[in-house]
Amino acid sequence: KDEPIFVVGVQRSGTTLLAAMLAAHSRLSCGPETHFFRWLSSVDARELCDRETWPAPAVEFLESITFAGATTAGGRKSLVEKYQVETNAVAPYLRHCEPAVPHVLRSVTEQYMAIRGKERWVEKTPDHLAHVKLMRNYFPDSPIIRIVREPRDDRPAFAARCRRVRQTLHDALGHDAAVLCRRVARRQPRSPPRRLPPA
Repeated sequence: KDEPIFVVGVQRSGTTLLAAMLAAHSRLSCGPETHFFRWLSSVDARELCDRETWPAPAVEFLESITFAGATTAGGRKSLVEKYQVETNAVAPYLRHCEPAVPHVLRSVTEQYMAIRGKERWVEKTPDHLAHVKLMRNYFPDSPIIRIVREPRDDRPAFAARCRRVRQTLHDALGHDAAVLCRRVARRQPRSPPRRLPPA
């Protein structure tokens, strides 16, 4: 059986480009970032997979993973909505699975994959780089692709972001951003020089 593929890396290292290239393959699907393992690291996985209550805690956990910039009443969108999966389709999927963390993630990624007629799914979340050990624990046979970018190659993109921030400040405040930043800097108290302890 084809195990899922995970893509991790620092921001702006090229993870999105790689995910798009993989998703263009006839057999591979790649949905939005899940941040699944970051959220999983803050809960007790044993409670999610308790046979007595399965799959209710797992469904509740998935619905608790939310993202800003949505059109819902609370201004946030759940992972299930982000993956365009019907909320009432997650529990039936999980009822046919053994209580296990991999099936919790699969309940959205595999349904997203099936809708697109693909055969293997890819999950790309850059900050999962901090949770590779957890990922390997639950998906021991899955390839994990880590993007490493030459730091100097990011300088043009960083400079462009700085220009956009400066323009945004100028548009919002009607002041030249550089002048404003210098004024703010002059008002910041300077830390006294640190003295080294005697040898």
